[in-house]
Formats: sequence, C-alpha cells, structure tokens
Amino acid sequence: MTPEEDAERAAEAEAAEARRQRDDRLRDDWTAAREVRRTWLAGLVDSKTLPKDAARWTAATLLTPMRDYYGQRINATDLLGVPEDADAAEWARKRPGKAGHVAFAFALAEVESGFGRYGWSMPAAGTVPYLNQLVAWGYTLSHVEQIVTGAASAADEDPAAVEATEALDDSENTNQDAEADAAAE
Repeated sequence: MTPEEDAERAAEAEAAEARRQRDDRLRDDWTAAREVRRTWLAGLVDSKTLPKDAARWTAATLLTPMRDYYGQRINATDLLGVPEDADAAEWARKRPGKAGHVAFAFALAEVESGFGRYGWSMPAAGTVPYLNQLVAWGYTLSHVEQIVTGAASAADEDPAAVEATEALDDSENTNQDAEADAAAE
C-alpha cells in the first residue's frame, strides 16, 4: 500500500470510530431522555385537568395497534402512581372521576412501550407525531429527541454535553494553573 492509501484507510477508520462513538452516546442519551419523558408524563397524568385534546388523542391512540417489540413495556399504573401492591382495577373503581386519566395513561404507556433503545436512530412511524404532541402539551425535547423530530441533526453537538465538557476543561485548567503556581513558589 502507498502512504496515501494508508492515510485514507486510517482516516476512514477514524471516521467510523467517531460515528460509532456518536451512535453509542446518542443511544445512551435516548435512554436517559426516556426516563425524563416518563417522569414528565406521570406529572401530566397526575394533573388536575388533562390537556384539551387529550380525549381525541387517547381515542386515536387506543385504536392504533401497538406492539412491544423491545421489551420496554411501561404500564399505565406506573404513570398513574398506583402502588405496586394495589389492585389496579379496585384503585380505578374508587376514583370514578379519574376515568379519563386512566385511559390517557394507558394510551401514553402504549406509545412509550413501542420505543426501543435505538428509537433515536430507527424511530417508529408514530414517534415524531407523538413527540410533537408532547411539545404541544408543554414538554421540552432533549437534544436526541430533537434529532428524531428533525429539529436538530445527529452531527450537531448536544449543547448540554458541550457545556459539561467546557466546564470540565475549565476545572482541569484551573487545577493545572494552581499546580503551576504551587510549583513556582
């Protein structure tokens, strides 16, 4: 091989490694965003009143077949805050005014259960409309969720990650400056 071919192969390997690292980071970001989103959803379901279009959205979602391909099942009882040792049906019977909340939580849980670990890179057909609906209800998308909706690119740096890296760099520089000052004394 010529030196140019070696350099080209090395550059390709470096680019592939950078893509792999980015994909790994985004997969982890997607998993973290899921936890933040589900906590936000629990608060939405727990609110006194549901969003104005929740009944329409719930009906449409319940009529759309969903599958749990990824083993990421979340139950409506998780979003409703039903204690694990409680009988969910009895819990619901004691709260007739929460029937809409129960149906809403069930629909949300069905959609959430369809998102796998690689949901950021291979989103299901309903993912973008779902995330956009959450935004309409007041949810703030994370960087990786913005990638899914097209509001950001995977090539873009996550602003939070850049801030954290800069803060770490600043901290390291401060420590190095302090060590240099101590050595100079």
